[in-house]
Amino acid sequence: QIIEPPYIFMSFNRNYSIRALALFSCVVLAAGGAMSTLCAQNPYAETLRSIAASNRSLQALDLATEATKTENMSGLNLSNPQVDFAYQWGIENADKVILDVSQEFDFATLSGAKKEAARSDNRVADATLLGERMRVLAEADLLMTEVVYLNKLDNLYSRMVENARKQVEVLQKGLAEGSVTAVDLNSAKMELASLKGERQVNAVDLANARMRLGAMAGGTISWNGDAYMPYEMPADLSAYTGEATSRDPEVMKAREEIAAAASQEKLRRREGLPGFSLGYTSEMVKDDNHYGVSVGVSLPLWGNHGRVKAAKAARAAAEAAAEDARFQSEMRLRGSWQKAMALRDVADECRVLSRECDNTADIEKLYKLGQLSAQDYLAQLGSLLSLERRVIDADYAWQQALAEFRAAGAAY
Repeated sequence: QIIEPPYIFMSFNRNYSIRALALFSCVVLAAGGAMSTLCAQNPYAETLRSIAASNRSLQALDLATEATKTENMSGLNLSNPQVDFAYQWGIENADKVILDVSQEFDFATLSGAKKEAARSDNRVADATLLGERMRVLAEADLLMTEVVYLNKLDNLYSRMVENARKQVEVLQKGLAEGSVTAVDLNSAKMELASLKGERQVNAVDLANARMRLGAMAGGTISWNGDAYMPYEMPADLSAYTGEATSRDPEVMKAREEIAAAASQEKLRRREGLPGFSLGYTSEMVKDDNHYGVSVGVSLPLWGNHGRVKAAKAARAAAEAAAEDARFQSEMRLRGSWQKAMALRDVADECRVLSRECDNTADIEKLYKLGQLSAQDYLAQLGSLLSLERRVIDADYAWQQALAEFRAAGAAY
């Protein structure tokens, strides 16, 4: 059974970027994730959601995106009306008063081409924000995977140190009885010291990983999980690739950039059309007043020269970039899938080997019957613990690959 990846909604403490959240929600619904159920049952996914909601960099970027979008939507109205007033002195009190009021109109504004281009630019900004959110979640996913691994190692080191300590005690008794040499005891002591040192280093790494994870969440969480994300690889990569590529933030941004370039091309064409102005004019002289309407036309002879051609070139470049983004997305996904599948096989082999070699019950029975010395019994347990370390390492490598696969497929 394939467990669908959890799609993490990233809501901030206030109503930031409604359009970005709406866009992200559409991606989630299109992918068919069941986020609420998974988060309720999965502390790992819930922590990811908390990180996304509390990440200060994302909050700052969201505010910057809103400022950019507000700026994009400004200045899209008609130009301000113009009022001209003149007073001219004449001969024999024949002073003249001239009043002109006019309003200019352009097809780029009247047709809505300016607003359409601004909305396209806003969608590009939303896609950029979404991409940054995905990057933060991918980084947090890898870091949480590391925390789980280090916790598993800490538990293992605890048992290994205890086993090594018992070996030292047994050898000390053996040395007093003359059954072992001082060399054997010193070797056991060095092994114990080595394990203690490794455990201390692991504890430092764990604390550092947890601190970095807390910093990503703005200092609002302290996570110390001991279970990886419950996620399995899709059985059919070909079917999954199309779905994953469609929600890849880079691909989505590239598609929005194509739309933005098309809107810019349309805007440039509208700006190349003649503009016109309408107004009222009056000329007042003593006992002789004149008034009426005024009409003006602006001729686009050279003001828009070359801008349509430049917009076409930008659109062609955006289309090429979108195709490259789609190709790169598929290659990343395929590469991470192959890596994860290979490491899964390695982890499975290590687990099978561990189960086959697990003779804990047998050696414990022999030890209780007196057919196995305490020294040999503890040495056998130490070998089994070392094999368990191999299993933990192999499983961690696989879980890292799974996290990379989730990131490549934007499965958050």
